[in-house]
Amino acid sequence: MMQEYEKILNQKYEEVYNELEKEVHSDLPFRIYHYTGASFLQSIIKHKLGEKAKLWFTKWNFLNDFSELRYIHEVVDNNLHILNDKTPELYKFLKEINGIDRALKNDTTFLRYSARENYILSFSLEPDLLNMWTYYTKSAQNDGYSIGFDTSELVRSINNANHITVQCGYVIYDEKEQERIIQKMLSELQEMYIMLMDNSDEIKYIRWMISNCFEDYINLLACYFKHPAFKEEKEIRLVYENVQNTMWEKVREKNGLFIPYVELDYDVESIEEVWISPTLQDKHAAYGLNILGEQYGINWSINQSKIPFRNI
Repeated sequence: MMQEYEKILNQKYEEVYNELEKEVHSDLPFRIYHYTGASFLQSIIKHKLGEKAKLWFTKWNFLNDFSELRYIHEVVDNNLHILNDKTPELYKFLKEINGIDRALKNDTTFLRYSARENYILSFSLEPDLLNMWTYYTKSAQNDGYSIGFDTSELVRSINNANHITVQCGYVIYDEKEQERIIQKMLSELQEMYIMLMDNSDEIKYIRWMISNCFEDYINLLACYFKHPAFKEEKEIRLVYENVQNTMWEKVREKNGLFIPYVELDYDVESIEEVWISPTLQDKHAAYGLNILGEQYGINWSINQSKIPFRNI
């Protein structure tokens, strides 16, 4: 039978996780935009009669590069000092398991008891940003499109079609806000650690429990933390947290790596508009989009980028 303090500890774990979710989750904005290339645009809206189109949510630690994973661990490392005076042994332990090399290698020194896995689809609040065209349109000429979704309809259709709950959150770029949230998380871990030390003499169990809580909390916050240098992207993310392990991962190749993702059904009716990149200033682009929309039953408005044309 589970000891009473273990029940309390598990309850505390869930309370802290829920508190951190409130810190990063937000109300749905009116409209969000996904920047992509032509072939990906077609794959996003393509569906057979009687079936739904699919969106790909990428596993959180396989996003565009490993800089985001590295960044969250750097923020944590810069704030671990708040533990040193009261619990120096906890400071030392978290300093060790927070090592970026270990994180990048997906080191599983401690067996995981949590089944939480986060998958992300990224959007912007703006439809026509130069840096987004440059980075996300996936072609040498930066030709591409930004797809404007009715956010409420998109989330509703994903949740209903897949019987899940997708969360929405603005990416947090502000360093002070990131530090505040990280320090809140570390303080809660410190409370758990003290409770364990008072009730258990099993150091292996204590380390196992703390490491699992720490990794779950970090994995959640990493979905929404990004370096301030990227703030002009005005990014917002939809996050699917798979806690039941009922959906099989697939993989796709990108730059020689195989990237894990899950496919989620959605209604293409949630698409309201599409923007054409600055480098595609040709009447044929709009004409082709009209035909494409008609083919898949999408009544979208078509907009040309307002950014002056040049080879960006």
